[in-house]
Amino acid sequence: MESGNIQNTTNKLPPKNKYDVEIAKIELETKKVDLKIEEQKANSKFWSDIISAIAKVTSVIGSVVSAILAWKGECKVTIPDSWMWIFLLATLGIVSIIAVFSLVAWRFERKGKKRAIEEKTLAPWSAATCGWIDLFYKEKGYIPALQPDEKETDPNVHSFEKRQSVAVTLGTAYDEWCLSRIAEMLNKDEEAAYYRCRSFNYRHIYNKETCFFHPKDKNGKWISPFDYRFSGGQGAREYYGENNGWVYRWDVPHNIADLIELMNGKEQFVANLDQMFNESLGKSKFDFYSQLPDHTGNVGQFSMANEPSLHIPYLYCYAGQPWKTQKRIRQLLKMWFRNDLMGIPGDEDGGGMSAFVVFSSLGFYPVTPGLPIYTIGSPMFSEVRIKLHNNKFFTIIAEGVSDENKYIQSATLNGKELNHAWFAHEDLINEGVLILKMGNRQNKMWGIDCPPPSHGLK
Repeated sequence: MESGNIQNTTNKLPPKNKYDVEIAKIELETKKVDLKIEEQKANSKFWSDIISAIAKVTSVIGSVVSAILAWKGECKVTIPDSWMWIFLLATLGIVSIIAVFSLVAWRFERKGKKRAIEEKTLAPWSAATCGWIDLFYKEKGYIPALQPDEKETDPNVHSFEKRQSVAVTLGTAYDEWCLSRIAEMLNKDEEAAYYRCRSFNYRHIYNKETCFFHPKDKNGKWISPFDYRFSGGQGAREYYGENNGWVYRWDVPHNIADLIELMNGKEQFVANLDQMFNESLGKSKFDFYSQLPDHTGNVGQFSMANEPSLHIPYLYCYAGQPWKTQKRIRQLLKMWFRNDLMGIPGDEDGGGMSAFVVFSSLGFYPVTPGLPIYTIGSPMFSEVRIKLHNNKFFTIIAEGVSDENKYIQSATLNGKELNHAWFAHEDLINEGVLILKMGNRQNKMWGIDCPPPSHGLK
């Protein structure tokens, strides 16, 4: 579907020639909401509620530690003690996200507004209210990029962080999909439909000629000339954010099926993935990392060291080639997460990389946060039992697993043949048993029947 066919459900903005009116007038219009004392108080209370919730989460840390240590004892492999802190940090991150998600749902129900997207600016590292680029996004469905010789006109944009036009457009499309999911849970059908429609905004910046997400200016023109490795200045922040265009090419976690269609089908999708892992840096390491210091842990243009990359190795499963996921996962774990001086390959942030290691070592990963589906990779352990809230267990058995035997030959779930490379959260919480028979050769017939679900394709 062409981006122009996506229905706009927001109010119309003035003609383009009014986008460049005096900044003072725009600020006056867009910041009125902050003058309402009642809303300021409500906003303060919201954040105090979040802080309170996180404090409550910390009260159960003792039991979390005990559970992890118990889990370690039940694994039929030896897990280094140094890994326990990684597992703990990842668990804390997941539990905290659940607490915040619950509060967001509560606030959605109580207020009926989504301030983070509707009233706060989307400009990175800014707490200001909406500016003109936000109004532009609501009308046109993408954050406009500056041409190389164009001066910044929105005072909300941080002088170092820049607009990150592609990254923010992609991230906001996912955020709006999340809001549609929350609205569905709260039976708010109209709002769910509104945000579901807006979750396709990534299409507005997809360049069909290059098969990349490409920055576009306020007049709808692609930024040109363009290099997906290095355009965007320090950290590629003019257009992306810390990582380059090769990484953000895959940043549509809520709709992988649509991304495959945009890339003209599964065969080309897989070829693009393969190319990413094989593409050269294009500069010396010194020059590359001088500009992109957070784009580390490289395998080709893939970066193991930053959150936008973590789901990428699992995308082969969506295109019918899960054996390539199995190969890449084992390669990345062995290369970048060793129990030696290498440590971890980049910024741990909120536990994202540790969560990747934990999930991937167990043998699965949640590619789409907000969709209760786990994509199967290649487990490291011969048997793992995950203790559930009802004192039952979800068990993963990898028969014959070893460094060489990383490929899944066949699988059963609760005694029934499983020939797709994913399972549902419901399977996990209902005391399931997943048995994977491992081998040293790729089985190109397993896991190809049914790709993992991808929400929102239309």
